[in-house]
Amino acid sequence: MLICSRCGNSDEKTFGINKKGEKYCRLCISFKEERVNTNKVIKIQKVEPHLIYSLSEKQLEISSNLKKSFINKKNSIIYAVCGAGKTELVYQVIAYCLSKGLQVGFAIPRKDVVIELVSRIKEV
Repeated sequence: MLICSRCGNSDEKTFGINKKGEKYCRLCISFKEERVNTNKVIKIQKVEPHLIYSLSEKQLEISSNLKKSFINKKNSIIYAVCGAGKTELVYQVIAYCLSKGLQVGFAIPRKDVVIELVSRIKEV
């Protein structure tokens, strides 16, 4: 099975072969036809977040809906004030992705927020 080392794609239909006979991921075409690492092995294991507190009923509902949206390839936005638990809402999606051998990325413009999130996600 082929797995793109950049995006984690494993859909055989989305791989191409360049003039040198090397396979590349068409989903990463904007990254200059990065070659696919055919030796890459991804360990897939069950990932379950462990919170030391409970989410509210509404937070659980939103978290579940986010996961469903991700699975169905639908975009979602979380619009909430600081301290509302936005990070906790994405833990189900993160766990799902990691359980499927996918990579997870965040686009965060502030270094201080990145540092805070790293420690919070590691705890969970």
